[in-house]
Amino acid sequence: MNRPALCLAAVLLTGCAAAPAPPSVVSAPLIERELTLARPTDVRWTNDGHILITDLEQGIARFGISDLEPAEWLPEWPAGQGVGSRYMYLGLSERFVATADLAFGLRWRGTGADDAIVSQPIEYVADLDVHGDRLLLAGLRRDENADLGADGAFAWLASLPGGALRPILPFTDRGAIENCAGFHVATVRFLRDGSFVIVPGAEPGIYLYDAQGRLQRNVDVAPLNLLSECQLSRDEQSLVSSQPEARQRWINRHRIVDDVVELPSGPALIIRSRQSDVTRWELVPLGTTESRPLPFTSPSPWAHAAADARDGRVAVLVADQVPNREDGAGPRLIVWQP
Repeated sequence: MNRPALCLAAVLLTGCAAAPAPPSVVSAPLIERELTLARPTDVRWTNDGHILITDLEQGIARFGISDLEPAEWLPEWPAGQGVGSRYMYLGLSERFVATADLAFGLRWRGTGADDAIVSQPIEYVADLDVHGDRLLLAGLRRDENADLGADGAFAWLASLPGGALRPILPFTDRGAIENCAGFHVATVRFLRDGSFVIVPGAEPGIYLYDAQGRLQRNVDVAPLNLLSECQLSRDEQSLVSSQPEARQRWINRHRIVDDVVELPSGPALIIRSRQSDVTRWELVPLGTTESRPLPFTSPSPWAHAAADARDGRVAVLVADQVPNREDGAGPRLIVWQP
């Protein structure tokens, strides 16, 4: 039933208020600049004036928010040398930096000048974050017998520098997780107080935990019409496993959570969708359906957003996940304040 019909039915019963005004757009960007990085993937604030951006092959770059300051590559994070050593995801606290490749490549190090990189092989990493000395990780891992997913977990907590993973969120369908491995539909994020959010993407629900790792809420994704099941036919599985373009076209048929940020009002979802040949993003406070379009779009069907918030400002990296396409677009850094 459409909105006027619903309203008419309500008038007949109890009266109906006027339809709400369209949602306002989040305030215009404070800063928007093009980036010269080849394959930027993730972003974190380091302080009020600087951010870190991972590049899939080159490492981690430190940027000044001002256009006047060039990028500085962090020498303690050398360029990737193939699968397992590339930079897909980034987590940062005052004590540790962690990064991971899509497969086999979880690494972390302390922020001290003499600290060394510690590596731990993980079969599949969906996302990660760091808070203090705690690591939050999503994906799938093998046990000592090389059995995939034997612990039944999709997400874990670990204390650094040791890194022993403690299961925190079980999966219900390992096949669904495997189907969407590499689709970038999962997100994990620590909040300032140490609580955290897990968005599996491949399975229903958005999970909010307290700082002790106790589940507080399971938010229903149905009202937001978000992807909640990665069920693929045999033909689709064969196609998307070998063709990144086909994988992205499948993603473009769905609404997904590209990232989670913490605003002064609380955590919020950055939701991506592809509409009328334009990639768009909207901001939705967690647990609500109150959507506000974000003040940027991309013509590229391959574009996704990674974001981080600090003191009310949000830095957003918009970059293509399928590179070097004629219909693609160059990466951008956007800073805005809700």
